[in-house]
Amino acid sequence: MAITYNNTDLFKFVGFPLVNLNWSWGAVNHEKKQVLLRCWDIEIQKKSVYIFEETDGDERLGQNERRKQLNFVLNDGYELFIAIIDKDKVKSTEAKWVIKNTRQFVMSTDKICIENGKFYTNIIDRISLRDFKKQTESQYA
Repeated sequence: MAITYNNTDLFKFVGFPLVNLNWSWGAVNHEKKQVLLRCWDIEIQKKSVYIFEETDGDERLGQNERRKQLNFVLNDGYELFIAIIDKDKVKSTEAKWVIKNTRQFVMSTDKICIENGKFYTNIIDRISLRDFKKQTESQYA
């Protein structure tokens, strides 16, 4: 049976509150010093994931938020995790993303690499959402 999460539930489930339900693609947990970003499965390239592209003049709220989230990782030592969303299994319903995927997982990452304004991160490990939740809860219990 597929597990269904909307944006809010997905991030709430693992302890990362979203700033905005419409345009947030990630969240920060300052207590844990961790950032969790959502990325499409099609952004995985071998052992790395494309996570952001700096575009001149792009001041969309989601872009600005992702810049801030990445700055926590680049400048403040926050850990970065990526929630992979299966693009073929996502449906947009009333401005909410519904994810149906029993293989939902989070990836722990290495450093962020920047090439020509594009940000990538290396994949270290894949962790199920449930295990990720347990791991982050036990770290800070």
